[in-house]
Amino acid sequence: MPDGRKTFLSANGIAYAQDGQEIDPALAKGIDWSDRPTWEDHQVQTGRVGKIEGIARENDGLINRIGGIQDGLDDDNRPALNDLERFDKDLGAIQTEIDGLNTRLNEFETKAPSTGIDHDVSVEAIPSL
Repeated sequence: MPDGRKTFLSANGIAYAQDGQEIDPALAKGIDWSDRPTWEDHQVQTGRVGKIEGIARENDGLINRIGGIQDGLDDDNRPALNDLERFDKDLGAIQTEIDGLNTRLNEFETKAPSTGIDHDVSVEAIPSL
């Protein structure tokens, strides 16, 4: 598009801009649609990116929880035994959540459609504790 938006052609012949706005058919006629992902492919990839971003937000929450545990261990006062037991229990729960996030990420790798759409999102495996 002249304004820089990416365009996609749906299976039923309707052209859309990346934001979902329908493109005037007169403008769409002048576009070479060969070697472009379809509108449907774009929607699938956009949904995948949203799910991956959700996983990244969950990971950030886990990092914050680990930081809280580290803060408790770094206190000038020695942590009490019950605090250490709570930290250990919390770390076990966090590890379980990390394992779940990694499983979900691995599913993305094995189910990834090859649409040729680059959404500029990369996700690396979440490290275990």
